[in-house]
Amino acid sequence: MPIRDLHLRQLVADPYQTPMQLYPYINIIVIAAVVVVVLLNIVPMMVWFERKGSAFIQDRLGPNRAVIAVGPLRLRLMGALHNLADAIKLAFKEDIVPASANRFYFFLAPFLGTVVAFTTFAVIPFASPDLFRGVAGLEDLNFQVLKLDAGVLWILAIASFSTFSIMLAGWAGNSKFGLFGSLRAGAQMVSYELTLGLSIVGIVMIAGSLEPQALVKYQDTAIWPFPFIIPRWGIILQPLSFVLFLTCIFAETNRTPFDLAEGESELVAGYHVEYSSLRFALFFLAEYVNMTVGAMLLVVLFLGGWSIPFFSTESLLKHPDAVGLFMGVAGAIPAAVLAFAFFRLFHKRRSQPYWGDLRDHEAAVLGGIVSLKGFGLLVLGLVCWFSDSDRWPVWLGPTIVALFQIGFFMIKVLFFLWLFVWVRWSVPRFRYDQVMTLGWKVMLPLALANVALTGLWLFCYDALFK
Repeated sequence: MPIRDLHLRQLVADPYQTPMQLYPYINIIVIAAVVVVVLLNIVPMMVWFERKGSAFIQDRLGPNRAVIAVGPLRLRLMGALHNLADAIKLAFKEDIVPASANRFYFFLAPFLGTVVAFTTFAVIPFASPDLFRGVAGLEDLNFQVLKLDAGVLWILAIASFSTFSIMLAGWAGNSKFGLFGSLRAGAQMVSYELTLGLSIVGIVMIAGSLEPQALVKYQDTAIWPFPFIIPRWGIILQPLSFVLFLTCIFAETNRTPFDLAEGESELVAGYHVEYSSLRFALFFLAEYVNMTVGAMLLVVLFLGGWSIPFFSTESLLKHPDAVGLFMGVAGAIPAAVLAFAFFRLFHKRRSQPYWGDLRDHEAAVLGGIVSLKGFGLLVLGLVCWFSDSDRWPVWLGPTIVALFQIGFFMIKVLFFLWLFVWVRWSVPRFRYDQVMTLGWKVMLPLALANVALTGLWLFCYDALFK
């Protein structure tokens, strides 16, 4: 029931029904708050991930100078403290506005980009909506902020507004370098947006839906029966669409090799050359949030979203104790490997005092923390396995399965986030004419051909087997 229909008389006369009537809105608010908190934590993690990843790829040391001294311990946390230093610097840096800038659009551009970046998460599904079916009071629990029949189109439509943010920033600053960057962004958007939309048509034609949750459910089945189980993922059904969409996501997020709008070797900093302090930080935040959105959309469309190969949602709900044990063991094994590596570094620090980024007693401290974490996960897994799942509260089993699906979803997302870093520090920036040629003469014809071939295949399949 809409909130506008909840009159004061009804609330007073029937107060016990009000929480259930407001439940859909409470669900939306809670899921939205969780998503925003997760995003705000992913951004500093990705900044650290990018710095350390680039150092690993280029065979050099990453950030390792920021330090917190706690008694005899000098903790650097493998360079993670540099994020805190960056935040303090951006917060207290002088906020300069060019005298000839259009102040309204100059202030609007970074906020528009950030709002657009966070809004696109509204339709991403993080777990199955059927987990809490039959649980009193939680039947309608949905792991989406908004459930829209055209959810994929919502993401593409909202994400296109990020280009307006870039164009406004480049024009409002009244700088020729910023203006060139915004013009490049506009031309680049026209060249890849057509392919971006066409690349998802194939998987939409096969699944018969534009709703992200329905697309994931379609992929939560197998193409081939046991023992040769092949998941019905989009990357298997539409490999060309996956390659085209992945390339377009790099262009959408202005990441190398498609970072023409901010090419520092040509345009100093591009469209945000006149920005500083927290307004520059908003552009920085929007870029990494857009990366996460792109990674999640890739997972939803082509890697099955929250679905897990060989295990349907129904089978997981039947054995929540086994799911809990698997989560505990799966978390404890990498924790044990990391702890062993940290302790080995601690014992080698005298002979190799500058090995990697770990110095002093930091390796031993980190090893102890990771060891405790792994031990705790293992204990929780064993408790789930040896306890009687029939005596559990009715909501506990679905909650464990939900955490399992969300964790599996995030592992896929982290793979693509690492791919963003890997490509940035491995592939040089394209020239402007190369991007136009790739967009108009290569990717667009391939996207059109893929749609035509998919339609022909579906027609023949229906004619022969239906």
